[in-house]
Amino acid sequence: MTIFLSPNSKALILPYCLTVLLLASPLALALDEIEPNDTPATAQDLGKPQGLTSVSGSIDGAGDIDFFKLDSINTLWGFTAVLDTSASSAGRDATLSIYDADGTTLLQQDQGGWEKGSVITLQHFQGGSGTPVYIKVEAATPGATISAYTLHIYVTSMGNHMETEPNDTPQTGTITRMSQFGIIDSDTDTDCFRLSGEENDELILTLRADPENDGSTTDFVLSLYDASGNLLVSADHSGPGGNEYIDTITLSRAIYSYCVTARSGAGSTATYSTGPIVNNSHYLPGFTQAPRWLNPGLGDIATPGETMEFRLALTNTSLLPIPPQLRIGVYSIPACLSFADSSNFDDVASNAANKYFDTQLEPGSTYTVDFSLNVLSVCNETMYQDGGLDYYSTGTAKPIPYLVAANQCESAVLQIAGPVYSGAGATYYSSETAIETAPDAPLSKITVERPHALILEAPSIAIKDGDTFVVNRGAQLRVYGKAVTCP
Repeated sequence: MTIFLSPNSKALILPYCLTVLLLASPLALALDEIEPNDTPATAQDLGKPQGLTSVSGSIDGAGDIDFFKLDSINTLWGFTAVLDTSASSAGRDATLSIYDADGTTLLQQDQGGWEKGSVITLQHFQGGSGTPVYIKVEAATPGATISAYTLHIYVTSMGNHMETEPNDTPQTGTITRMSQFGIIDSDTDTDCFRLSGEENDELILTLRADPENDGSTTDFVLSLYDASGNLLVSADHSGPGGNEYIDTITLSRAIYSYCVTARSGAGSTATYSTGPIVNNSHYLPGFTQAPRWLNPGLGDIATPGETMEFRLALTNTSLLPIPPQLRIGVYSIPACLSFADSSNFDDVASNAANKYFDTQLEPGSTYTVDFSLNVLSVCNETMYQDGGLDYYSTGTAKPIPYLVAANQCESAVLQIAGPVYSGAGATYYSSETAIETAPDAPLSKITVERPHALILEAPSIAIKDGDTFVVNRGAQLRVYGKAVTCP
């Protein structure tokens, strides 16, 4: 069974969705400590963090100190470092420290800040991309042994957004950002923050005392409440001037609140920063983006001279409003396309446009923007819907589906010879001027199963009788070129 192809033509099998962008769960990297790493100069290089990084190590007595180097993303990002020594069969008292790029300027330090070890939280990166900070692990008592520890490093966005009053109860709490800044200015002041949980989400809460490093000794308490205002767990472990940490709590689809109070030391200098870690990453509310091509042609293909109509959509799937400002846009519009109608956008360039929404997006509600593009020539470069959530200082992108070809035809059964394809991925063939069936291969067959599609492209394509092409279970066949002959 053969298929004859000439140079400059191609045949390929590819997934049914022409373009796919996966917003996968954050990477989780598990490493073992590598000696020697007793100084900043010999620190184990952890690179630029992409998600959760965990390092297993030990402190083997006198002279052993473990340094780790972490590269900056940028100054708008930061991290939380949690040291767990609970598995040690020897000593468990350790000191965790963070140093600037010079390896000597102390940024944060903690000893025994939570029940299982130490925690340094919501620490800004100190410079541009690649600028290092150094994490130091050592026994609290010089010469002591810690037979086993695990260092967990979580990355988060760092906005230092101020709390919004009134937020004194779980029900009136400020909708949480990835991180925020607050002041407990009296013994009766309570600052609460609300988040929307999803089934089986894993939540960690952190609080940094004295983020300005001005010597404040406020004794903070960090507490988590359910939607009815019932206390679920509270952290009050580290004492005056210390950070607080609530370890992993499994959530349901419900609204939760976490609150900050002061056991002592309230006043104008009782500042803190706090924020949630959800599923090992920074918190974002549930939302979906669903760009649609509204008027696809035969075989979901457009041709030059046509006008393609699109709808961009952003839906709030969480249980709390998404505060403004929100942005819906399109970008990376290829040169083969031009705006036919961009009147629904607030600002427009040749290859991008944006619409801004200044009211909050309620749970279950959707913002949409319609626009249209003229098809100037054949192309299939990827363009994207841009969803901007300014309240969370972030945005995400999703490809907009479309396909442009000079000519096209589609059928459930076509007569052609060729091999049997299966599985994922793409198969390419190069040739010159035409794709033809093999006259000496009667009754041979190409089978395409969902979710794949077979695309044949060439200056000319001839589909001949005698052999069978089978498209099963919703898969697609697309054939296009300068001249196409279909059955």
